[in-house]
Amino acid sequence: MSKTVNPRNYVTDVVTFSYANVFEPKETPSGTMKYSTCMLLDKKNTKEKARWDACVEAAFNAGVKKGLFSKKQRPIIKTPIRDGDAELETGVKEDKSYKGRWFINASSFDPIEVTTAKDGKVVQLFETKDFFSGCYGRAIVSFYPYNKEGGRGIAVALNGVFKIGEGERLDGKVNASSVFAAFADEVEEPETESEPGEDEEIPF
Repeated sequence: MSKTVNPRNYVTDVVTFSYANVFEPKETPSGTMKYSTCMLLDKKNTKEKARWDACVEAAFNAGVKKGLFSKKQRPIIKTPIRDGDAELETGVKEDKSYKGRWFINASSFDPIEVTTAKDGKVVQLFETKDFFSGCYGRAIVSFYPYNKEGGRGIAVALNGVFKIGEGERLDGKVNASSVFAAFADEVEEPETESEPGEDEEIPF
């Protein structure tokens, strides 16, 4: 596999989406409103991790060409790929869904397309019930360099998401229909009036 990748509009392998704020923007600590999601990658997927690393290096080199930072600053450049196990061990994270995974946070100031496949075609999704934390699929992202307010690094822009399926919900919510399915036989069916027989008189 070539180590050269295009960090712009990069289509990921299958990831699990967490903290999915893809329909409505959420306020960031700096006070800006952004659409965002966290993408969780199983550590067994070493091929995709290598591609993420290559995207980071390509974005770093682009930053050097733009004069945002120099090559010797590489050790201090902040990178977007984070180790879920390390953050659990140090107490930075408590959510067990990060266990055994790498993760990247991606965001956008502009609305993004949330899509899936139906009848062989790509269709857009519009409701939170259709795409939530715990869904899995692919994303279109862009790795880009930045140097602002004294910070230097590589960030990830979110350009779109594609839902493939649904896993266990990671937002604490439950599917009420699934939970109550076990109690469906507790509901009594309403009695229906029978049709009058041939020998019965129909009152007028």
